[in-house]
Amino acid sequence: MRRTLAVAAALAVASPLTAAPAHAAAPLRGPSARVLSPAGSPLDFAEQRLKTRLTMNVPDRLLVGERVPVTGRLERQDLDGTWGPLAGKHLDLQFNRPSSPDWNTIAAPVTDANGYYSVQVLVVENGAWTIDFADDPANFPDDYRTYEMSYANTNVRQVTHRTSVSGFNAVPEPVGPRSRP
Repeated sequence: MRRTLAVAAALAVASPLTAAPAHAAAPLRGPSARVLSPAGSPLDFAEQRLKTRLTMNVPDRLLVGERVPVTGRLERQDLDGTWGPLAGKHLDLQFNRPSSPDWNTIAAPVTDANGYYSVQVLVVENGAWTIDFADDPANFPDDYRTYEMSYANTNVRQVTHRTSVSGFNAVPEPVGPRSRP
């Protein structure tokens, strides 16, 4: 019986995914391992992804031609419910023009040791922004599969253009005091 419990403990420690009883609500079920309970009946364990959450901050005032910071944080939730930083993870920042159905990747920031990211982007026109984590498991490292996908986005943001007056001249000239043109 001690060997069976050691196998279950090794499964929980050695797997990059967390082990949870099969009857627990798990959004993703992976390969199961059968072990025996202390009473001798079989228990099923299934792998469960950790929840993630992602924030994104884009400045309110967007001026065409300026570079602005897009910042935020990526966190993961442990099985005990505690949220903590998710460090060293690649994110996908995309932009969408209102006239196009296509989203285009404009940056791929990486989170720091505290889960924060920051990237400077060039403002070019009105549009919506989105950033996501673990949305493309085929192109990300294997450990990304241990987390649920998360994203943050904005509605279409209106940009402003720089304006200036390059010259001014009143006509007709000359205009005398109390005279009408």
